Amino acid sequence: MAEVRPLRGVRYNPRRLANIGSLIAPPYDTTDAAQIAGDAARSSFNIAELENIDLGSGTDSHLLAATRYRDWRHRDVLIQDEIPSFYLHEHSYRDGEQHRHRRGLLARVRLADWSERVILPHEGTMPGPRHERLARLRAVRANLSPLYLLYQDESGDLQRTLTTAIAGAAPISSGVDIKGDRHRLTRIDSDDVGQTVSEFFSNRTLFVADGHHRYEAALAYRDERRRAGSGETAPSEYVLAMLADINDPGVSVRPTHRVINHLAGFDVVDVRRQLAELFVVETSETSVAGRGDHIVCELVIAGEKYPWRVSPRQDRSHEARLPRNRSRAWRDLNVAIADSILLESILGLGSSQLPNHVSYTHDANVAREAVGKDDALLAIIFEPPSLLALARVAAAGDKLPPKSSYFDPKPPAGLVINDLSQP
Repeated sequence: MAEVRPLRGVRYNPRRLANIGSLIAPPYDTTDAAQIAGDAARSSFNIAELENIDLGSGTDSHLLAATRYRDWRHRDVLIQDEIPSFYLHEHSYRDGEQHRHRRGLLARVRLADWSERVILPHEGTMPGPRHERLARLRAVRANLSPLYLLYQDESGDLQRTLTTAIAGAAPISSGVDIKGDRHRLTRIDSDDVGQTVSEFFSNRTLFVADGHHRYEAALAYRDERRRAGSGETAPSEYVLAMLADINDPGVSVRPTHRVINHLAGFDVVDVRRQLAELFVVETSETSVAGRGDHIVCELVIAGEKYPWRVSPRQDRSHEARLPRNRSRAWRDLNVAIADSILLESILGLGSSQLPNHVSYTHDANVAREAVGKDDALLAIIFEPPSLLALARVAAAGDKLPPKSSYFDPKPPAGLVINDLSQP
């Protein structure tokens, strides 16, 4: 099963840069260099200056990132711990009206091919981002940002171990980021705790919440290093990850809503007729999202005064229209039901047509407000998916439909770096 080990983390020198909040950044694919450059609250040493895709026009971004990384190491902007350690990240953030707190353990995880079923993906990847991340990894020879992996701690044993391990310990870095989120990083270098942590994961599988492209890039880099003669204990056999308990109240996932536009021949009467043959369709004066009861989706349609509530019939007659080669877990997902039946079967939008007719947002209000503007015909609004339901899809060896979920917040880059050029 999973092999989880401590690392000699490379991190910002707290004697030179005290507020980690000005140094960390979201993963590479959620911000761009212009955003970072225009943010006066961020340090010029922000990790985005190493991690982001585009580090400046007219330059080789991979070479520039490698040069900067080595320069920062040379100038002690970044320092490396002498003792292999685990690092506990505590993240306090606001989620709407709620305050949440998430714990994540930063560690090295031994890479395993998807076919080994040790680390479970939940979505497919595209070659472009995978190749881009591999090129950055080759140049910098370090994991600049952690993957986001989830596990299940049914008994709570690991959480109790970690709580005891950091009791009374001072953080090695802390700070408040630009969004007002609070971050605290504590190092755990006890051999006894390390052994307990490693043993805990030795009989568990891990679920990839975020970082599929970076994981596959790390696999490709590992294979390249093996062909060059590296062994099973080489740094390239591992990847940096933040591991969080799927039952942690601070682990949250958002739905991804759909907005459909530019659809010739759209007939609202016919759409409702076809839906009513398979589902219970009710008109609701107020939004049905957030009620907590089981519905497939809410439909907001141009010209309709109230949204439609779409829910399964008692006989679940809609299942006859779902792909038979999918797992039970996949066929139970609301987003899979809506994509297969509403988008593909009723509206006739195959996968090749989606980019021209469907846009995506994590904000339900943005989706609703788009209807009636710029030719937007309807919005499909989902409830947040169940974390355990998503994990069941991965455990069944299946993949979620594209744009099914959005894990937020993602682990920030810049807390700890895993240098692959040395043990």
